[in-house]
Order: sequence, then C-alpha cells, then structure tokens
Amino acid sequence: MNMLKQLNADVMYIEENLRAEFELNTAAEIACVTADSFIRFFSYMTGMTLKEYVRRRSLTLAAHDLKNSEESIVDVAIKYRYDSSAAFSRAFTGQHSITPSAHRKNGGSLKIYPPASFHIMIKGAKEIDFRIIELEDTEVYGVSRQYEGKGYTTHEELRRSMWSDNYDDVPSLLCEERCNQSGNKYYDVI
Repeated sequence: MNMLKQLNADVMYIEENLRAEFELNTAAEIACVTADSFIRFFSYMTGMTLKEYVRRRSLTLAAHDLKNSEESIVDVAIKYRYDSSAAFSRAFTGQHSITPSAHRKNGGSLKIYPPASFHIMIKGAKEIDFRIIELEDTEVYGVSRQYEGKGYTTHEELRRSMWSDNYDDVPSLLCEERCNQSGNKYYDVI
C-alpha cells in the first residue's frame, strides 16, 4: 500500500503547487519512479495527461476565485500561470463554456474537476452461482420514446403513464397479429 500513499502524496504536492511551477522530478521522487514513468503512470491511471490535469484543476480553482474574491481577471490569470488574460479567457471558456467575466457577473454551470485520489478496489474473487439457459429465438417490438420515470409510487402507475395519450393502443397494435397466434407468448413490459 506504500505506492498508494506515494501517489496520493504526489497529488497533494501537485495541488499545493498549482499556482506555482511544480517540479516534475520532485513529483517523480515522491512516487519513487522516474519522471517519464510518473507521467505515463499518471496518464494511464487518470485518463488524462499530467499537464491536462493541472490545467483542469487550475481552471476549477480559478472559477472559484472569480466568484468568491475581488481579484481582477488579470490577477487570477497570473495567479494560475497564464501569460495573458486572453489566453486565460480562451482556456476558461474552453473548459467551462462561459467567459470569466460572464461567470463572475451571472454565475452559471461549470465543468469542475476535483482532485485525483488513488485507491484500490478489488472486485470478483467470490463464488457466483449461475446456469446457462438456451432460449428459442425471440422477436421484440417496441416504441422508442424519451421518458422520465421518476416520481411514480407503483409499477402500474408508471405503466399507465407510459402508455397514455398517443401510445394507448400501441401494445395491441404491436402484438395484434403475432400475439394472437397460438403458441406465441406475449409480455407487456416497459
């Protein structure tokens, strides 16, 4: 478990140095690997490059600073290591789909990235009872419809709502010919 402690210590080091230039070699030393190995491992585990992680985290913190401080946009840009307010604005808009000034003035939804953390989760390695069943060929018919299924207390209430209005006769239309033939099985499902 030493490796997990080292990786989480690395994330703490990166988080503490988001506003300053952190040393890749120091981060690699904390994880007890080479700089190249650390970059590859970090990318593999997080699904993004180290540089992308730092950029996303910086823009997440910058959005918080813009909304909760009186610092100018230029000062926030410099604080998070952007060379100009234009470069900061492009990066901010690219991540959050809103300009820094619009976010400061009106708020709005943001795309934030919390700090990474490393854990081990072991799945499987337990006995599972199962059996294989061969079924005869089945034809499935239905109607494609977007549907919000929240707020219903019973399955029957949900079914009535699903088949209401324009869809009331759909189950019978779908299965009229096939279901009424002898030997066929019909299941009404949602």
